[in-house]
Order: sequence, then structure tokens, then C-alpha cells
Amino acid sequence: MTQPESSASESELVTLFTKTGLTKAKAGELVKSPKSAAILKEIIETNRAVASGVEEKTAMLLSALSIALSKAGGIDAMKRDYVVKAILESKLVSIDQISGQDFLFILTAELTSTCIHCSGGEISWIP
Repeated sequence: MTQPESSASESELVTLFTKTGLTKAKAGELVKSPKSAAILKEIIETNRAVASGVEEKTAMLLSALSIALSKAGGIDAMKRDYVVKAILESKLVSIDQISGQDFLFILTAELTSTCIHCSGGEISWIP
């Protein structure tokens, strides 16, 4: 007997998320929220450093980011990638920094900065 398609997809996502550093329990919890899971999957697929695996703490921060982004809605990829880079560089180190109301406001607000370099995963901003 084969698994239903949704179960197989959930199983594949759990495997993907654990390969990147999440615990199996946290990965299983995350796949129960399809919007958050889709965001984390996209982060993994668009970032080689994340796809190759990160420390558990970093994976937890990326998971928290995907949850925050699912609640904020309408965040463009450039803003998301900027935050992912900040997490990978240890500039954002706690879940509170990622899930707080101030953070969500900043993400959803229109940036007044200009992106001057947006290639190869490097993003730099000028005021």
C-alpha cells in the first residue's frame, strides 16, 4: 500500500529540513504549516549554504524566519535573502530578533535604501 501524496510530500520535506540542520521533531512540526514549509523550502532551494547544511541553531532561526514570513505575507525575495544572509553571518542570532513585531514591520515596510549589488548571493545596501 502506497502513502497518500500529501504524506509523501510531507515526508520529503521532513527529510529536506533535517538534512539542512533541523531536528526531525521540529521539521515534522514545520511541515504541518504548508505556507511556512513552502517558504523554508524556497530558502533552502535558493541558498547553497543552507542546502548543504547548517548548525541546528541556524536552522532553527531559518525556521523561525519562515514562520514570521508566512504571517507577514508579501515579502519579496530580495528582503528575504538579505535576512537569510544576516542569519548565516550571525548578525541575527535569536528567535526574538526574527519574530518580533518590529522585525515584521521593517520587513513589510518599503525600504528607502538602494540595492547596489545583488548578484552571487551578495546584497549590499546604501542609505
